[in-house]
Amino acid sequence: MGDETLAGFLGLDDPDKTKASARALARSPEIGRAREVPAPLRDAAAEAVIWTAKNLLNTPLSNLCADAWSTYREFDKARNAPAGKTVDFTLKEHDISLSRQPSVELIINGVSTGVKLPFDLSIGLNIASAVLKIRDGAIVGCDLGKVKGAGSISCAGVTITKRETSTVRLPGKLAFDPGVMLR
Repeated sequence: MGDETLAGFLGLDDPDKTKASARALARSPEIGRAREVPAPLRDAAAEAVIWTAKNLLNTPLSNLCADAWSTYREFDKARNAPAGKTVDFTLKEHDISLSRQPSVELIINGVSTGVKLPFDLSIGLNIASAVLKIRDGAIVGCDLGKVKGAGSISCAGVTITKRETSTVRLPGKLAFDPGVMLR
């Protein structure tokens, strides 16, 4: 999970899956309704939308986890630790979820087509355990146990991709530099 992005987790780094998603989107009613998008340009417009989705999802999964963990309110021991001392904080089984609804506007030759395409993004992770390393009020690292995840992204009612993983044991440690401040 260390460097894997949301786009990678959802499989948008697979060129075949990306092309298939663009073809499905090009046939969607939303793009078809856009009179300003000539039929020959719809495939290119759909590919641009998929590329935009991939770029919107370049956040590492580890950052998603750290941001969620930073809002946990039970860090009193870690908050009160002496400056420079690293404190381990164990989280038992827990879920982390992300849901977003961004949209993109189709523009051709600098002119709006009037078409706004909504995305629905959903990511869910079940983490069996995590030992957070907290120093000076920030999460600076983590040792993860087993993780199971699922996610999907759709645009204009067309599923671009979805994925569900089996439970996997994650090797290694995550490091956050600079640390993620506790909120």
